[in-house]
Amino acid sequence: MSRICLGWGLALTVAIAPAPAQAPTAGWKEVRGRGVSVQLPASFEGGDLEGEMPEVLQRLRLLGQDFEPTVRAIETNRSSFLLYAFDRRRGNTGALTNLNVGAAKVPSNLPLATVVDLNIKELPKPFRVVSRQMQGDNQTTILKLESTIEAFRLSQLQYFIRRGNTVYVLTYTTERSEFVAREPVFRQSAATFRSE
Repeated sequence: MSRICLGWGLALTVAIAPAPAQAPTAGWKEVRGRGVSVQLPASFEGGDLEGEMPEVLQRLRLLGQDFEPTVRAIETNRSSFLLYAFDRRRGNTGALTNLNVGAAKVPSNLPLATVVDLNIKELPKPFRVVSRQMQGDNQTTILKLESTIEAFRLSQLQYFIRRGNTVYVLTYTTERSEFVAREPVFRQSAATFRSE
């Protein structure tokens, strides 16, 4: 099984979407990546880092010099991302709210719970699991994570979604002080996730 390290600070994330996908929310837009798509609020920008990488990273650079380390980390690991998107509107601390989607092929006889357990063991030191929820179909697991990276206290909502022999990981990251307000948006967005 492949290890997937993604996101702001390149945190490990696997997301599996609930099926069927919900209709888009008014005022939201579809963001497409390599073989996946998701609906996000209009203030988000992003896409496929392979095909649209120069444009996505240029828009990220426009947010300021503080994001140059993030841009370099994404450039170095761009093949790990099926989709990357960020919210142009930043919170009070300046932390970047973002979504990244990755995927890994797994053996068909390996339960999703085992895949999630293996990924939790590989989490970088600053990350800790706050909660874990299985959805009714046992093909989706949702983790809530917290970490402190430099001056930023971050919260993440990670979806591990199994579709056949592929596990998709959606990782939504935001400043911890914004998480309560953003969590319903993250959950609504994850419900629109589609894979080809």
